[in-house]
Amino acid sequence: MRSIPIRLLTRLMFVWFLKEKQLVPEALFDPKKLKKILKPDAKEESQYYKAILQNLFFATLNTEMGKRKYRAEPDKSQSRHYFIHNMFRYEQHFIDPKGTLKDLFDPIPFLNGGLFECLDREVEVKGKLNRIRIDGFSDSKKNELHIPDKLFFDPDGEEYDFSEVYGTKKARKEKCAASSTSSAVTNSPLPRTRPLKKK
Repeated sequence: MRSIPIRLLTRLMFVWFLKEKQLVPEALFDPKKLKKILKPDAKEESQYYKAILQNLFFATLNTEMGKRKYRAEPDKSQSRHYFIHNMFRYEQHFIDPKGTLKDLFDPIPFLNGGLFECLDREVEVKGKLNRIRIDGFSDSKKNELHIPDKLFFDPDGEEYDFSEVYGTKKARKEKCAASSTSSAVTNSPLPRTRPLKKK
């Protein structure tokens, strides 16, 4: 659990570098332009991380150019692309899914390095196949992944329960605002910081 925030920040830092090199379109990080890309969805507080960043990490940067596409829609049971992590997900969140993929994601270069590989895994235990969700790249309604959009765009932030992440009950009410890294990537104002007290 503790490695998840570190891995996310590492990926964001690399994406920031790509954005500065103009290898990733600015529109994916501009709150105003995102309103023309994503459908308003008050029920989904993790829309930005899921629809934009996860598709950017796993289905774009970790997938060869010319092979990027949305996974097949589920039939009576599940999609034939179930647990295949180089397929685009969250199609229902885009205003123009095909146009967004073609114009914004397709031109981005493929990076073969492992940083953007999805860590969700299938492990066989005593003859039974178990699926372990680490990155949580799934558009299933049972997906418990929750990284609020506010963490990327709100410089003031609010309190969150990080007791499980840090392994202590003292972290139940931690003030969390858009980090300097995520603010730089999403062009949001930096969070206000308290001056250091001299001892």
